[in-house]
Amino acid sequence: MNLLKLYKKIPFHIRISVAYFTLAGLWIFLSDKLLDILLSDDLLTKFQTFKGTFFVVITTLLLYVFVKKNQKQIKINNKYLKKKNKDLLLVREEVKVTNRELEEALKKVELSEEKYRNWFEYFPHATFIWAKKDDDFVMVQANKKAYHESDNKIENIFGIKSRILWKNEPDLTEYLVECYRTHETKSIERQYKFRANGKEQYTSTTYSFIPPDSIQIITVDITKQKQADDELRNQKKLFETMFNTITDGVIITDPDRNILLANKGMKTTFGYEPDELIGKNTELLYYDTISYIETGKNVFNVGSSLKEDLYISHYKDRNGVNFPGETFGCKLFDTEGKWIGNLGIMRNVLERQKMIYDLIEAKEKAEESEKLKSAFLQNMSHEIRTPLNAISGFSGLLSNNNLSDEKRTGFISIIQNSSKQLISIVNDILTISSLETNQLKPVIEKVSINEIIIELFEIFKQQAQNSNISIHKQINLTNEQSVIYTDKTKIIQILSNLISNAFKFTNKGSIEFGYTYSNIIENNTSKNGFLRFYVKDTGIGIQPYVQEKIFERFRQADNSIAKKYGGTGLGLSISKAFVELLGGKIWLESQPDIGSTFFFTIPYKPVN
Repeated sequence: MNLLKLYKKIPFHIRISVAYFTLAGLWIFLSDKLLDILLSDDLLTKFQTFKGTFFVVITTLLLYVFVKKNQKQIKINNKYLKKKNKDLLLVREEVKVTNRELEEALKKVELSEEKYRNWFEYFPHATFIWAKKDDDFVMVQANKKAYHESDNKIENIFGIKSRILWKNEPDLTEYLVECYRTHETKSIERQYKFRANGKEQYTSTTYSFIPPDSIQIITVDITKQKQADDELRNQKKLFETMFNTITDGVIITDPDRNILLANKGMKTTFGYEPDELIGKNTELLYYDTISYIETGKNVFNVGSSLKEDLYISHYKDRNGVNFPGETFGCKLFDTEGKWIGNLGIMRNVLERQKMIYDLIEAKEKAEESEKLKSAFLQNMSHEIRTPLNAISGFSGLLSNNNLSDEKRTGFISIIQNSSKQLISIVNDILTISSLETNQLKPVIEKVSINEIIIELFEIFKQQAQNSNISIHKQINLTNEQSVIYTDKTKIIQILSNLISNAFKFTNKGSIEFGYTYSNIIENNTSKNGFLRFYVKDTGIGIQPYVQEKIFERFRQADNSIAKKYGGTGLGLSISKAFVELLGGKIWLESQPDIGSTFFFTIPYKPVN
């Protein structure tokens, strides 16, 4: 049973082949031996022929059976072989193409290696190849530039380990180790100083990993670049210092007038921090759109003139306050002549213009003052000569013994009046001189304002009767309340000047003077309020256009006044100076042909 199972496990074609081989062998061997014994040579030959024929027939039958049985598989195998043959042909072609590509690639590699060798040898910077050896690196190759820079002494360091060569600069070896450890083509730049040929140089070193175990080092002499960078930084620092030292506002813009750079002067000129303005359009700085457009049309637009000149434009600061700005504007061009932006320098000239206007006004006032002084001197000459002539003339007449007592008394009266007039003129001149040199100081004492008003009323009452003019006084405080600390002489002179002017310019009607009290604190001059004096008349009045100027020195309401009414034109200016000296102010209200009222105030400083 076991042999049968083993027999069945043997493939059929093997069993057939073994059986056929065994039978054929026995047939050939046994038949030849047996036939030699049984048959004669002639019969043996015939039988051998029959045996051969029988073998062929049997073989043919077996081949027929085998082919018929396996014909289908043979056909399949033939197809498979044909397909494989085609695949082999395709593979063969691909192998040929691949071989050609490999040959071309090999040529390229050889060419690339040649190019690299040429690049390496003739590279314009010193280049070195370091190879890994044990736990260190050694230099194995250097290019011609390296040989040249070392005066061919580079060979002396071939084979020396980096840790020995660079024992004083271990970081250089660490760069090699790091580059090798990462196994990447990685560049590391480093700047350091070294001395070559006795000169200090700066180099930039690049480390690159070259598979499988080498490091390429390229050193570039950047001394000139370093010097250029230092010079550029110095120039930049100098520019920034100058740029920000300029107190005027300075900006640099692009062609569209957007601000690229602003100096610290923009803070003082416009109130903006420089950083606030970056990226904003310059229209922000102009007072109105018209000023912005006009400036662009004249200076900063594409078709504008290239004239570089100063001009005045109207700007506004951060708070919207308008101010005139003296401006220098021009276009900026690069080295190829391309327009790249604009430069603007702006200066607030409000104070300067105001100063110019003040100077012009002062000049006009000075010129007018000179004219007034000339007119004053002419008038003064007349004012002085008139009483002097009267004194001189009538004094001579008094020597005539034949004069009657009546005439003599009249002449003496004229001489006395002329003397008083002359003394008044001299006093005015001396007072003005003292005021101009600030030598006149108030003399503060206890003063009864009511007594001053009453005394002046009594003095001018007779003159009012002689002129057929009524005179009135007003007292606002009790006698005790009216006693204050002030300068009595100056109060009397102020009121006397104002009352005298009232009589001079009033032909009919009335004159009223006095004071009122107000407890309103004015300009912090007195915590107790102030006294307001007034002198009112019904005279010729004063034109509005000269009311503000009438208190100026040598000034009268009209040039014809001096000729018609006389006077030096100093009384009101002296009165104004005295009032201000006492801490008050003076003003007037007047209508032509109706009359005038002069007011002045002094601090109320009661004794009690």
